[in-house]
Amino acid sequence: MGSILNDERNAQRLLKMTAGTLILLDESGNCIDIQVQDEGLWFLNEKLLKGQNLFNLFPQETYRQLYPNFRDVLTRKCVSSQSYEMKLNDQTYYFRCTMQPYDNLVLCQYKDITESSIQRREILKRNKELDEIKQRNLPKTEVYTVIAELIDKYIHQNYRNPISIDMLCKEFSFSKNHIINIFFNSKINFHWNIATNSTIK
Repeated sequence: MGSILNDERNAQRLLKMTAGTLILLDESGNCIDIQVQDEGLWFLNEKLLKGQNLFNLFPQETYRQLYPNFRDVLTRKCVSSQSYEMKLNDQTYYFRCTMQPYDNLVLCQYKDITESSIQRREILKRNKELDEIKQRNLPKTEVYTVIAELIDKYIHQNYRNPISIDMLCKEFSFSKNHIINIFFNSKINFHWNIATNSTIK
């Protein structure tokens, strides 16, 4: 069997499965071309964006975060991959934008991460509540269970089994002991497994 990934006949299909929305910008930020994959997002529309200067359409806060990285890519010929927040019509969207040089243009890869970002913020919010409960010496089992349920859903949707404890610590800025306490003090059956090479110290 020949190489499936290197077969040009499969290029378009593979692109749709992996790339997200691709946007080609000139040095001023004008949209030269666009290939939309996130069809459920109303603002990612070829008729709406092609030929427009995207930096004139971004909310001011998103522009301030994204534009310096765009200039770096354009002038230093480097790659930038960052997560951003964008508020449109009283709704907040989160996305990851990977920008890289494409001749004298900038190729932007847009991936919507709104759902996972909201989940992660909810986990951190519940963890803050847990800290407050600890300080007041109140029963913690219910809060542990809530956090565990949120982590379980987040990991199940965003990662493949097995999951290492180190990854969980990095993802949520939790200590290993804190992760273990969440596991053993909650009352749920997890949808995923801890990697066998994880260590508990």
